[in-house]
Amino acid sequence: MKLQNDFKSLDGGELCALVLTGGKSTRMGYDKAMIDYHGLPQAEYLLEILKALGLKSYLSCRQEQLVADGFHNFLSIPDRFLGFGPLGGILSAMVEFPGTSWLVIACDLPFISKEKIVDLISKRNLKKQATAYFNLERKNFEPLFAIYESHIYSHLLYFLGQGVYCPQKILFNSKVEELELMSQSFLENANTPIEENKIREILNGVLR
Repeated sequence: MKLQNDFKSLDGGELCALVLTGGKSTRMGYDKAMIDYHGLPQAEYLLEILKALGLKSYLSCRQEQLVADGFHNFLSIPDRFLGFGPLGGILSAMVEFPGTSWLVIACDLPFISKEKIVDLISKRNLKKQATAYFNLERKNFEPLFAIYESHIYSHLLYFLGQGVYCPQKILFNSKVEELELMSQSFLENANTPIEENKIREILNGVLR
């Protein structure tokens, strides 16, 4: 499938995908990346979609996850920036592969589909620092299903140095290609077993 911008970055590098799996899933009580919503652990399910699109893809994870069941068979980038949440994962990927731009997807988004990924990439603006959906109702960006261009790296480091670790806040202070979010439903996530069960009910209803 041929997509706009041909998976390149403005700096001449690639557009790669980063599936964020480094959270500790404290509220869920078990690893959200390993939850099976679609016949595969969720992280693997996302990687399969990205592979089908021709995107080189990596798991962003904690160092100890590298030897965990379900992780060691995939390309992974362990966190170098510890204790900074998703921002640490994004920065770790940018240090590992300078000049690379990143399509970032949180592992706990079970409604993400190939079509949604294609739509995001097709609307990408390489000259902006990022491309992200903006929720008009909530008045916020969706930072964990977004594209971060390689030339945002120094900008991210600046905010890290200022003690700002929230990607949401950083996007508000960045040059972003804003995509209007018509429906929040495909970005719903599950952080607790109750929320997981609700999502399963929705998915079963869709499947029926």
